[in-house]
Amino acid sequence: MTRTDYKVSGIQGLKGAINAPPSKSYTHRAFVIASLAEGESRIENYLRAGDTLATVNACRALGVEINLGRYARVKGSGGELKTPPRAIDCENSGTTIRLVSGIASLDGAVTLTGDSSLQRRPMQPLLDALRQLGVKAYSSRGNGAPPIIVEGGNLRGGRAELRGDVSSQFISSLLIVSPYAGDNVEVALTTPLMSKPYIDITL
Repeated sequence: MTRTDYKVSGIQGLKGAINAPPSKSYTHRAFVIASLAEGESRIENYLRAGDTLATVNACRALGVEINLGRYARVKGSGGELKTPPRAIDCENSGTTIRLVSGIASLDGAVTLTGDSSLQRRPMQPLLDALRQLGVKAYSSRGNGAPPIIVEGGNLRGGRAELRGDVSSQFISSLLIVSPYAGDNVEVALTTPLMSKPYIDITL
């Protein structure tokens, strides 16, 4: 193998622009929040992947118009979602089922399910927190995992307690839907927060 030496000389300044790769975490949240917003949102540099498309399709099932292209255009519902006629399939995406469970509390009875792997993912902390805010939410098999049923329309607000060292997606779900509650919402963490960067993304 031929050896090549390179010499790098210092410069006085460096500037320019780069395009960051799209983020799955940002993409999930952008579509869910845009679905609740009023008016039309344009989402740039979104990630088109199996998990994020599961979120797009879940929002569409709740009556939100989403057009995907170079930019995504989302016609927001203003929090006025529609009850889907059948269960929402969140496929293999834990983020989808957790974020959408929160916004599903704004309308009628919604069933959320997924593949066999997703049906083993824990949901009980979020279901308990939603119940503390007035929403009837439960696992259809009684094991704290999907399929889950959210009987919405009664998000009264108040105080919800949950652990901070479990999935940050539970907290994000509550934060996203809280502006649509009947009263102020206080999310109280009973243990230290472990995944603060993901909460910061949501905020």
